[in-house]
Amino acid sequence: MIYLSEVYDSKALILGISTYEADVFPKLEYVIKMLIHKESKYKETSHRISNIQLGSLVTKKITELLRNSKFRVIDVILIKGKVGDEDISRISKALHKMLT
Repeated sequence: MIYLSEVYDSKALILGISTYEADVFPKLEYVIKMLIHKESKYKETSHRISNIQLGSLVTKKITELLRNSKFRVIDVILIKGKVGDEDISRISKALHKMLT
């Protein structure tokens, strides 16, 4: 379990979000909106976010939410079905890019 207060000291944030009836799971959407609200109010530095396992409609919605925030989207990785070796390779490359 992670607490919202721990996010503000972090250098990066990785979101793994599943779809829920072709939308963002409602509780996760609330958490993302809360992060954006709190981050905009208290933090001056930008963060890097990698969204993993998003459907295309959900990806658009999350990107739109983050567009006017201080968060910066580094990579979006779409995974359909079971995670395979190619997916793991793409995730590894995204993590490397995010940490450099």
